[in-house]
Amino acid sequence: MDQDVSVDDLASTISITPKALTRLLAYAETLGLFRFTSHDRNRVVHTTFSIFLTKGIYAELAAWDVTVPPAASLELSTVLKEFGSCEGPDHAPFKLGMRTEDDFYQWHANNQVYADLFHKGMASEQEDPRTSPQHMISAYNWGSFDQKTIVDVSINPLEFKCH
Repeated sequence: MDQDVSVDDLASTISITPKALTRLLAYAETLGLFRFTSHDRNRVVHTTFSIFLTKGIYAELAAWDVTVPPAASLELSTVLKEFGSCEGPDHAPFKLGMRTEDDFYQWHANNQVYADLFHKGMASEQEDPRTSPQHMISAYNWGSFDQKTIVDVSINPLEFKCH
């Protein structure tokens, strides 16, 4: 199911009431498996994450999850002792954990298999209702800025230097 479907139609195919199915789908939404596409919660669609599960791709994605974050995490205390709380890419626990001189971005550029896995993982996160950018949009009254321009002045991680 790559397109959204009505909860009523789906309920009729599996012999459950639409109300019961909506409750089950709402729970599944908290797990990142489905998302409702209409405000009345009568249409639902698979997330990328659930599509990956149905196609058996999640096991492939787990290869990144069990390699990169644990290796970096194991070196976090070493990096904090040596460099303090610097968050720049030059002194990241990633470099020590992966035993490389490359920063996170360059390492992925040089390791296409992991770059592809990372990209697929991020694509699934983007559609996950739990991490959706919609939370930021709906969490603040952006209308209060009435005709103002908002500028992002965040630091480019590639230019960040520790002091």
